[in-house]
Amino acid sequence: MAKAIRKDEELISELTKENIDGVEKETIERVNKTISALEAALATWNGAKDKPADLKERFAGYERLHSALVQWESRALKSRGKEESFEARVERLREFVDICCAYT
Repeated sequence: MAKAIRKDEELISELTKENIDGVEKETIERVNKTISALEAALATWNGAKDKPADLKERFAGYERLHSALVQWESRALKSRGKEESFEARVERLREFVDICCAYT
């Protein structure tokens, strides 16, 4: 995940008004895939009869990450196609990087 975060930070530092649409699209796709993977893992965890105590905190973190990504994705999807400043769009992408850093 650290390599992916570095890549995200590099993308943000190279953002231009010409490439931000593609970066946002790629980020939303990545978030969507991550949300799906987290949902599968959490469903397995929640359905398990025996839950090892040493994994409870890890899965609680997954739940927090899932919640943060769902909220971010919702805001990002609502903004698609709307007229927003370049700075607002960059800030939303920075929020994504902050989420990744907070939960790794």
